[in-house]
Amino acid sequence: AVVSPQSTGESNLCLDDLQRLDDDKGDKQAGVYWCHNQGGSQFFIFSKDFEIVALRKNDYCLDNSNYSPGATLEWYPCHKMGGNQQWAYDVKTRQLKHVPSGNCLDVANAKAKDPVVLNHCDGSSTQEWEF
Repeated sequence: AVVSPQSTGESNLCLDDLQRLDDDKGDKQAGVYWCHNQGGSQFFIFSKDFEIVALRKNDYCLDNSNYSPGATLEWYPCHKMGGNQQWAYDVKTRQLKHVPSGNCLDVANAKAKDPVVLNHCDGSSTQEWEF
């Protein structure tokens, strides 16, 4: 399914690749930006392998290898082996959970162009996402 994850806890912020996938040499950190409803950097595929894949450059998946709270995420080449790239969405709580760490995608105190992070799932509104 094609998705555009929008935070319900921080006004009008969406998951965004921040155009960082355009530069093969640069930083691939994932972040948030004002929702613009134009697709591109804010459209992703939630794959059958439970990956969040960048639609504009579909060989990159949302990845995290640091399971500590506050850890940032990056776009990394998709490997289809789950692990650091495996995600689950809970329809009831609206949380996007990083399966191996058990932590949730969080935008606490974030503003446009800030990194998106993983934190312990605590039910806060900054961990709620809608598509």
